Amino acid sequence: MSNRRQFLLQSTLALTGLSITGSLSANPFNRRNPYAKGIYLNANENPYGPSPMAREAIQQHYLNSNRYPDDPLNALKVKIGNHWGVKDVNILLGAGSSEIIGLAALHVSKTKKKVLTAEPAYKVWNNQANAFGLTIDRLPLTVERKFDLNAIAAAIDADTAMVYVCNPNNPTGTYVDVPALKKFALEASKKTMVFIDEAYTEYAELESLASIAVTNKNIIVAKT
Repeated sequence: MSNRRQFLLQSTLALTGLSITGSLSANPFNRRNPYAKGIYLNANENPYGPSPMAREAIQQHYLNSNRYPDDPLNALKVKIGNHWGVKDVNILLGAGSSEIIGLAALHVSKTKKKVLTAEPAYKVWNNQANAFGLTIDRLPLTVERKFDLNAIAAAIDADTAMVYVCNPNNPTGTYVDVPALKKFALEASKKTMVFIDEAYTEYAELESLASIAVTNKNIIVAKT
């Protein structure tokens, strides 16, 4: 038992070192100190760091970090559900919305093989989708640099596994009107899965479409 424990400890330390080293060296723009103070314009980061309330919460609860989080997560789902006016059973938590997008891609890849989105748009999840055998068709934005919902709707066919819409869009910062997106999602969901990434809605003070996701199994709304 002691040998096994020591092996696991050494393996964990080695993997941790590899993980940290690899993640930093794999990104050319990280030639500067990634933890130096300042505002970086090449990433969507909070330049002010964690809020005092977040720091206090971490200090109060970090001693429980060795426990499985099942019960606290259930309580968190209830609070999130109350905030957005949905039931906790309709909420899936992940390590950022990128994990949720990846899970959605894995799910839809079982039956169909194409995802529709725009170019440019958020792409962190693209490698996961490709690994699951999905191809990604990227349609041009409109002249206003917005998602072309009409073009995407016209491109949906029998092999379309999912439509991904980031609203407001990353990296353009533009957004389509919520009523238009809602109409699009309801129609497109009759043919395929619709994933609406609402990572930036608070910046534009846009209404969430969470209410239609809880009544439509082919619509997923992600917040982060």
